[in-house]
Amino acid sequence: MDLGRPGGVRAQYHVRKGSTTPTNNRAFWVRRLNGNAARDRMHARSLAEMGWRSIVVWECEVERDLGGLRGRL
Repeated sequence: MDLGRPGGVRAQYHVRKGSTTPTNNRAFWVRRLNGNAARDRMHARSLAEMGWRSIVVWECEVERDLGGLRGRL
C-alpha cells in the first residue's frame, strides 16, 4: 500500500449539514472551491488511468468512525 497526500489542502464544507459558502467575496470562493473540486476529479481520473485506486479521507471521518475508515483502507 502506498499513501499519498496532495500538495494543496482543500476543505469544501458544503457537504456537511448546516454549512455554507463564505459570504465575503462569495464569487471568489465559489469559483475557487469549484475549481479545486474539478482539479481533484481530474487527478483522481489520472491516477485511475495509471492503475491507482484513490480515496478521499476527511478529518471528521477519522474522528467519527476510525473503524469504518480502517475497513476502507
